[in-house]
Amino acid sequence: MADADVTLPCEPRDTKRTYLLTYSQADLARVPTTDCFAEIVLEALAQGKSTAKLIKWAACREPHADGGKHFHLIMHLSKPRKWSPLFDYIKDKWGFNVNFQYTTQGYLRGYRYVIKEKLVECVVHSPDHPDLASCRSPQSTKGFVTSSQNAKRRRLSKQLEKAAPAPPPVTPPPTNPTTAHHDKETPLRPPPTTQYKTPRVNKDDVTRFIKRNNLKTIEDLLGEAKRREVEGLPDIYNFIARQSEIMLETQIKMVWRLEGAPEVAARKKLSRMDVILSFMEKPCVEDCDGKWLEAAIEILDNNNINVFSFAQAMRECLIVGRAKYFNVFLHGPKNCGKSFLLNPLEDIFRCFMNPTEGKYCWVGLDDCEVAVLQDLRWSPNLIKWSDFLVLLEGQTVHLARPKNVFPTDLTIHKSNKLPFFASSKAPLVFLDSDNKEVTKETEMMDTRWKLIKFTYSMPEESLRRISECPHCFSVLLTRGMED
Repeated sequence: MADADVTLPCEPRDTKRTYLLTYSQADLARVPTTDCFAEIVLEALAQGKSTAKLIKWAACREPHADGGKHFHLIMHLSKPRKWSPLFDYIKDKWGFNVNFQYTTQGYLRGYRYVIKEKLVECVVHSPDHPDLASCRSPQSTKGFVTSSQNAKRRRLSKQLEKAAPAPPPVTPPPTNPTTAHHDKETPLRPPPTTQYKTPRVNKDDVTRFIKRNNLKTIEDLLGEAKRREVEGLPDIYNFIARQSEIMLETQIKMVWRLEGAPEVAARKKLSRMDVILSFMEKPCVEDCDGKWLEAAIEILDNNNINVFSFAQAMRECLIVGRAKYFNVFLHGPKNCGKSFLLNPLEDIFRCFMNPTEGKYCWVGLDDCEVAVLQDLRWSPNLIKWSDFLVLLEGQTVHLARPKNVFPTDLTIHKSNKLPFFASSKAPLVFLDSDNKEVTKETEMMDTRWKLIKFTYSMPEESLRRISECPHCFSVLLTRGMED
């Protein structure tokens, strides 16, 4: 028991809470799959009056050394329970016996015994089971051969030790009573124990871990690493402790950029309207059932805006991109539905959303498919008026970005026809140093937009919360479109 406490790197274990169930020489006609065996055990656990809760479990099927198959299921309960009712239930209903034992080695040791070298996909897990599979790189052929040879030597050594005759007992030499009291007794040392050394993982191992568990944010990675550390696997936890937050976020972002690269490349071959039309074939989002489309048409009707004209303006902006009279600008009072009509763009395209005021606030614009500037307020800290005119007109424009990160300024080339959609309470106005409007500058800005005016402000009691629906949005934009 002392050795086990030293070798297993986990929290203090809960005695008699981790259990291993085995069905040896299984009748595959009666229990054909691992899922079936797990369902039988879970059904039996639900019987009786025990208040012990099942925290997690894992099961698998493997070949028996003497032929046939057997099933293993390792489980962790909230507290001990009686097992006789479970065995009797399985025996009476299903006609077979299961072998049972509890382990004080912890759930991790039992889990490793169950899965052995199997792939995670070959093991049936409970819902929300922590990822306890190894994160180390696959073993090389040379390492596998060396490991097999060492294991074979150990087996032969044990067989020779068993076959060898026992050595004769050794008679200790007589002690001299005159000198015995001068000799100091040497205390017996306990046999050396091997401390468990947590294997170190590298970035490649963590990359596989991120993909295997579908971790999209740094919070997801930290949570899964902590769950492994609690179960006795601190490898990912230790790796994270040695990295900066920026490095971890960059790695997660790069993993999913690489995974989605083929889709991004294929999508770049599609026009923006092709992307819109692709959502026509997809269903509404949950709890929508056409409600978004009904609300959008109601908003346009309340503001005396023709549905077909609005859809045409949106389509032309997506097709032509940034150019005079093609960028869409919705303006009107509060609660008139301006933002509601533009919100689905964020669910369909890779959007550049509202920039914050600052010198480098437009970084990332060149990597986006659509720019959506909700509740737009212009100021010199946001962008120079002249640069904004050139940007909306469709010409090449250079914007600042930090030189300690990027080698050059941000360049939006003329070939990048990025469409702009915006909303605000009123069209943009240019004011001089005396806070007076410069009419010619304002008129130049107006020519960059397709201005759509909203006039009806909905009462607060009539407002409803409706989820953005890309399908309904695509249906709206195809209104009046010729086949």
